Amino acid sequence: MADLQATVEFAVELYKFYNVDLFQRGLYQVRCSLRVSPRLPVQVETCLPDAATTGIPSVHNGMGGGERGARMSGGGEGSSGNSPTTSSDSRSGATIIDDAGASRVFQILYRNEEVSLRDVIMFRAHLLVDSRHLKESIERAEFSLNLELWFGEQTNGNILTLASTRTLQLNFHPGRGLHYHLPVLFDYFHLAAVSIGIHASLVALHQPYIK
Repeated sequence: MADLQATVEFAVELYKFYNVDLFQRGLYQVRCSLRVSPRLPVQVETCLPDAATTGIPSVHNGMGGGERGARMSGGGEGSSGNSPTTSSDSRSGATIIDDAGASRVFQILYRNEEVSLRDVIMFRAHLLVDSRHLKESIERAEFSLNLELWFGEQTNGNILTLASTRTLQLNFHPGRGLHYHLPVLFDYFHLAAVSIGIHASLVALHQPYIK
């Protein structure tokens, strides 16, 4: 029986992009989104921390869900176009596109090129849990982070196409939280990596207001 609402907050920093040997020169962007098991009632908010502190509307609500990912899985092409941007942080260049946090768009010209991003995106997952089995209820959420690499040619203006995806399974523990810093390598046909830092903690337990 779900009689409590738990809020788990995730801070994701897209720190640096490494071009190992990308086949195409042009414009790139890294996007990330939080996924939660569809078996639980959950609501996910995406926001930019700097914009939130200055009163700029920066929160995007979305119902969570998604399949459990492997430790690192996925990869593919096909989606294209830019979705409407909900908000942006002019100091870091980060934006929110639908329920995903996105880095600024950057240009890649050379092999072994490094680009400093330092964009921070916040996710808050509100889920209904059983107070008698709190730890087990939160662990059933099976949090995962979906990372996407988007590409666009300079001649196409701001139109970007999804080039590659990766999914990281996040082993969140309610008592210890979660602290990762690791590079994520995209697929062989998009030989590049992004270093990310992920921090998460249980920040609230209270009476539920989501259904």
